Amino acid sequence: MQMEVLAPVGNYESLVAAVYSGADAVYFGAKEFNARRNADNFLGDSLRDSVLYCKQNGVKCYLTLNILIRDTEITEALLLAKKAADLGVDGIIVQDIGLARLIKKQLPKLPLHASTQLSIHSAAALPILKSLGFQRVVPAREMSKAELYEFCNEAKKLGIEVEVFVHGALCMSLSGQCYFSAHLGGRSANRGLCAGTCRLPFSCDGGTGYDLSLKDLCLIDKVAELKAMGVCSLKIEGRMKRPEYVAASVNCVKQAVEKGKVEKEDFALLEKVFSRSGFTDGYFNNTLGRDMFGIRTEQNLLQTDKALSKLHELYRRPRQRLRVDFDFKLLKDKPALLTATCGDFSVTEIGDIPKEAINKPTHEEAVRSALSRLGGTPYFLGTLSSELDNGLMLPISCINKLKSTVLSSLDKKRTALPIQNDLDYNFNAKAEKRDIKGLFLRFKSINQLCVFDKNVVGYSLPASVLTKFTSKEEMLTALKTDRLPLAELCRAAEDDCATLLTLNKLKSL
Repeated sequence: MQMEVLAPVGNYESLVAAVYSGADAVYFGAKEFNARRNADNFLGDSLRDSVLYCKQNGVKCYLTLNILIRDTEITEALLLAKKAADLGVDGIIVQDIGLARLIKKQLPKLPLHASTQLSIHSAAALPILKSLGFQRVVPAREMSKAELYEFCNEAKKLGIEVEVFVHGALCMSLSGQCYFSAHLGGRSANRGLCAGTCRLPFSCDGGTGYDLSLKDLCLIDKVAELKAMGVCSLKIEGRMKRPEYVAASVNCVKQAVEKGKVEKEDFALLEKVFSRSGFTDGYFNNTLGRDMFGIRTEQNLLQTDKALSKLHELYRRPRQRLRVDFDFKLLKDKPALLTATCGDFSVTEIGDIPKEAINKPTHEEAVRSALSRLGGTPYFLGTLSSELDNGLMLPISCINKLKSTVLSSLDKKRTALPIQNDLDYNFNAKAEKRDIKGLFLRFKSINQLCVFDKNVVGYSLPASVLTKFTSKEEMLTALKTDRLPLAELCRAAEDDCATLLTLNKLKSL
């Protein structure tokens, strides 16, 4: 099976660019509940039209529902998943495992994909994800080649597909674990509103002044290795990027899959349309270091402007990707019949009754010439079988009309909506103030400690700090309190995975 090229789509123009440039599948979000809420996204009729457009062109589509869901949003999120299922999306990408469990129960036929936002770094997570109903997993972008190899082997044993990011932005934090944007700007990355705070000028000793900004990931030259591992889908990041970027990245990944290499000119265009002073494969090759960091420079921006006109050529015309087989019958005193078959779908339409030929009868070459002209459609001619009685004539205009009719019927059959799903669930959660029974506070050093209110019932400190105390009095003095029960302190140490030696020492004080 050929590997799937999966393209990012943030608006309808990007959708067309992805389809025309050769993507096998696309992923996009509705207006809410996705990790790129600042993209145009799709809602209402635009969501329906986008799914229909993908089906017409033989391209799979996945909806992103990949943020953490509040209790008060569960019903609305489930209704969005139901709408996606009713429209016939090919899968839904989820971060919130509680929501995933509900989707599996309420919409069991809707394929579930585990988002990279779940921060899946180990094959140990796969049995759990399998039990939750996930059919495909997107592992973390920070995994090395060796880690991915082990991951894919375990996924194969469990019958789980693996989808891997091969191009696009890297997060300085781990996906699904970043609170930087929320902390500094009140825009939560885990709620789909990341402000890209790590791209701002933060510096460290010996740095460049932008020491949290990673270059974009690029594993396009590693496609053969990923295929050998068993990766089924090659994912491109970039739902916030322009259509030209989508076309350029899809074009390069498609070449890597089909030809085993990418033309230098096309890869150069990809680098010009968007890069942060080049790309990195540091995580994959486990070569971490300064070379992984980069920013957008004025030179990068100038290169982008020059590349745009050339990139438009990549998605100027529709791509004929669907094979159609025709069976044509022209028999005496009977209407012409044309059957069109595309995959598992087949339709037959009736045409005009042929006449006795006066001069030139209709022959097979003329029929083939008419039926092979499929411009403006997503189809290309596969096989043509014909049965023609001698001496009959049917005008080419009638054959063309019959072809148009049968392809229209085939489109309708291929894009018919699935059976509607019932949703027997209504979660009316109310946001209520919770009574806090007590707080455990976690610190990395004694210097971070200060006076706290009565709700504090325990402290958590690293084992390396706790082992420095020789008496209870010394410890309580350092913690600036005389009211913290020793039992609670031991619990805090246990919560922090302190060593058994440390716990025994604390209990003996």
